[in-house]
Amino acid sequence: MTPHSSDDPSWPGEALAIDKLEWGSRPEDFDRLCAFIIRVFAERDGVSRDRLFSALSEEEFRKHVRRSAERYTDKFRSLTMFVYLRMKLLILPEAGSRKKKTK
Repeated sequence: MTPHSSDDPSWPGEALAIDKLEWGSRPEDFDRLCAFIIRVFAERDGVSRDRLFSALSEEEFRKHVRRSAERYTDKFRSLTMFVYLRMKLLILPEAGSRKKKTK
């Protein structure tokens, strides 16, 4: 498996460093978490920043990243993995469904 295969549960060293940031109290750490999640979507799923923000506004994206991070507990493998998977499997599909209904 390649390091960025979506079947590979391992994450690069940067993800482990981001897991340890104080994203809840330091805005610059939260910015790093958001930037990392955007980059993971691009690398793993081929979803560009523009495409991501066409499904959710940047403000909504940041709100959902924060909510997802707040729901994280130690029983999950890593904060970054939890946020990414929650965004991919729950938040973005719901946002896509809402957009289709409003058309």
